[in-house]
Amino acid sequence: APGDAGGAPTRIVQSWISNRGFLGDVNAWMEANAINRAWNACAITKEGSYYYLKKGFWGRFKIINVSKDDW
Repeated sequence: APGDAGGAPTRIVQSWISNRGFLGDVNAWMEANAINRAWNACAITKEGSYYYLKKGFWGRFKIINVSKDDW
């Protein structure tokens, strides 16, 4: 998790809360982490999908979804 000194955890939670109605819980969580450069973020849904961030060119990110069958 990102360190507390720079305030990233607070920004991540605030962004997630603000955007979850529009983006959904998982996408809002992953985007909030990516924006704050918390590249180690992941999410696991009760349906069994695993999501993680893959950093690409120019600081862009992509949310990768791995289904439970492929774990």
